[in-house]
Amino acid sequence: MERFGLKEFIDIDEMSLRLSAMDTEIPTYISNVPHSQDLEKYAAELKLVLSRIPSEISHRNEFIDLIKQIASAIKNLLDCIHSILNALGQGIIRQDLDEHMRNFVDYSRRFSSALKGFFRDHRANELYASANLLVQQTNLILLFIRNTR
Repeated sequence: MERFGLKEFIDIDEMSLRLSAMDTEIPTYISNVPHSQDLEKYAAELKLVLSRIPSEISHRNEFIDLIKQIASAIKNLLDCIHSILNALGQGIIRQDLDEHMRNFVDYSRRFSSALKGFFRDHRANELYASANLLVQQTNLILLFIRNTR
C-alpha cells in the first residue's frame, strides 16, 4: 500500500468519494428526455466537487468555499430536474423521475446534517459516507434518464 502512496489504513468511504470524480465523463447519446445533456453536465459537476471533500476537509477556508460550491451544484442539478419535469407530460416517467428527485432531496438533507455533525464532532467518516450516498443518488437519476428513451 505504501508503494501506491496509501496510508496503512484505507477508509473505503474516503477512497470511494475520491474515485467518484473519475466518473464525470459526459456520454453523448440521443434521448427523448429534454435537457438530458444539461443533467449530465450538472451531475458531473456535483460529483466532481463532492470528490474534493477529502482533499479540502482539513483546510477550513477552502472547505467552506467547497461547501458553497456543493450547494450551488445541488441547486443546479435540482433546477435541471425541475426543467425536465416541467417539459415532460403527465405519466409514469414523470412520476418516477419525481420520486428520484424526492430521494435526492432527502439525501441532500442528510448530507447537510452530516456537514453540521462534522463541524460539531469532527467525524469525517460520516460526512464521506453521506457524500457517497449523494453520489449514488445522482447516479441513479442519470441511469433512469439514460434508460428512458
